[in-house]
Amino acid sequence: MAISEEDLGLIKEQLGRDPRGAVEVVVVSKSKKPIVIKTNPLIDNEVFPTLYYLVNKPLIEKISSLESQSYLTKLQEKVENNDDFKEELLTAQNNYMDERNSLVANKKLSKSQKTALETGIGGVKDFSRIKCLHCHLAYYLATNNSPVGEQVYNKVLPFIKRLFYY
Repeated sequence: MAISEEDLGLIKEQLGRDPRGAVEVVVVSKSKKPIVIKTNPLIDNEVFPTLYYLVNKPLIEKISSLESQSYLTKLQEKVENNDDFKEELLTAQNNYMDERNSLVANKKLSKSQKTALETGIGGVKDFSRIKCLHCHLAYYLATNNSPVGEQVYNKVLPFIKRLFYY
């Protein structure tokens, strides 16, 4: 669904600033408030690596608390110790990059822009690494295509259920 002026106002209220490059609301709460937006990969002629972006302040804060509790490190250890999980992550990273890059196909890009577009979820260069749980969750909520996002989702499921259903 496209972004309306009302959505932009709600997003700005939640983020405390104007959203950069927002093109679409892809996930909403039961009360129709934006949770995840899709952004333009090129903003002011610069690559913006975050294709899917969490915009719900309570959810952003909840994921930040997981990061501060070293949950990202725990998931990175799972990547390093579980070949199947690692393969799923690599597939998700490549799918993310391909989707983002399809939005800038046929555009004249500089070498630095092309290099920046060779990154995965959250702008990570090494696809076996996790950079940002927020980005993985946003991608998972939008596409069901991130094993890391799925782990984060399951970790905060009671919170998300309240967000979506109450």
